[in-house]
Amino acid sequence: MKNYWDYYSTMKTAVDKAKTEGRAEGRLEERIANARSLKENGVPLDLIARSLGLTATEIAAL
Repeated sequence: MKNYWDYYSTMKTAVDKAKTEGRAEGRLEERIANARSLKENGVPLDLIARSLGLTATEIAAL
């Protein structure tokens, strides 16, 4: 029974970590999409950087 619970705990931890990483990646993709849209609409880079938490270099590369 201990082996089962050890395995369960390991798998649960791995799944939780993957979900957390996936959510963080999705949020970053959304911020990049928003930055690209704002840049296309003529919003100043420094304002986009402050608002979305990205660097001016990241935004300029879009």
